[in-house]
Amino acid sequence: DLKIKTNINNKRDDITKWKKKNYKGLEYNVNDGKIAMHCDKKNGFVMILTLGNTANFGIKGDKMKDKVSFAFESGDCLLFDRSVNANIQHEITSIEADTCDRILFTKYPRLR
Repeated sequence: DLKIKTNINNKRDDITKWKKKNYKGLEYNVNDGKIAMHCDKKNGFVMILTLGNTANFGIKGDKMKDKVSFAFESGDCLLFDRSVNANIQHEITSIEADTCDRILFTKYPRLR
């Protein structure tokens, strides 16, 4: 049974019924280890997958009392509504050096 949380109200959504619309991959090089708090302001959902060093990530929705901060480690995935209505703010506050898996950075040195 493939169901996940899709918003901060803990509403469940069956992702097996989603229609494929648009998938594209973007690579972000995090300048100085930071991306400022922002909302994407586009309809749909975003899936963030991280590879390489651990990113210290923050996320805050309108209905959340406080921002939640966590270590976003290589291989972790985050899915959320990126629309203006959801207003999910997110950021990278820093990158932890030398946290990339040795086997991964040996094969792909730019991930280190």
